[in-house]
Amino acid sequence: MIKRFLIERKERLFRNKKAETCEFQGFDPANFHPSFLIITITFSNNNVVRNQVQLMDKYIEDKFTHLILDNSDIEAESKKIKETAAKFNRPYIRLTGNPHGRGSNSHGLALNWAYQQLVLRFRPAYFGFLDHDIYPVKTEKIIPMLDQQSIFGHLQERKPYWYLWPGLCFFKMTELFSASSNLAAGQIESINLDTGGMLYKSVYSKLNFKDIFFPPQHYERLREGNLTQSDQVEYIGNWIHSFNGSYWIKIKDKENELQNLINKYL
Repeated sequence: MIKRFLIERKERLFRNKKAETCEFQGFDPANFHPSFLIITITFSNNNVVRNQVQLMDKYIEDKFTHLILDNSDIEAESKKIKETAAKFNRPYIRLTGNPHGRGSNSHGLALNWAYQQLVLRFRPAYFGFLDHDIYPVKTEKIIPMLDQQSIFGHLQERKPYWYLWPGLCFFKMTELFSASSNLAAGQIESINLDTGGMLYKSVYSKLNFKDIFFPPQHYERLREGNLTQSDQVEYIGNWIHSFNGSYWIKIKDKENELQNLINKYL
């Protein structure tokens, strides 16, 4: 009980810290007015970030502001990510002090910080979240889809519940989004929902599932092997997801194979 209380206190303190108290570059939090804010939560891999920003600039036709939120735990990689953000004119925030370190709890807390301290504060008309290891590889227009159905992204189902994977999710700002909205993992009626699932109650349950278009998904081989997070890539509509960009699962380095694939689209 005491341990849970201390963890919740650390989470609350983390969520409440302002952007101005973090290391940031490329924008002024006091004068920041994005109309379409896309936030990438990145974690200790500059290669995937560098590829992502270049492919977004090439293929996303909407006018967007892309902010790099650096949740890394490796300082050398964080320095490279900051340099990449500067090179490609991305606003950048270094998010330190995450009490969960690595894993889905760390990601969920970073998402909730971004939602509370950036999305709710700056109130863009449209916003979205990306993992760092997902890349558009064909022309993509997101705002027209959001004007039609208010959400767009990769479907996850834990029946009877459904939600968007927070590595590829976009939203139109509506009255459904409030200070109580929660992007972390959690449980509803004993059913475990991964990161992003707890938005079901406040957002997804208010929408008609049958009226929403979700991009199709399939897997293809990146290299020899049978482990998805190591040897495959995932195609989600006009995007490629390369998996395990932070190497949270210990695998043989795959940066060369991935770069060879990405180079086809750059």
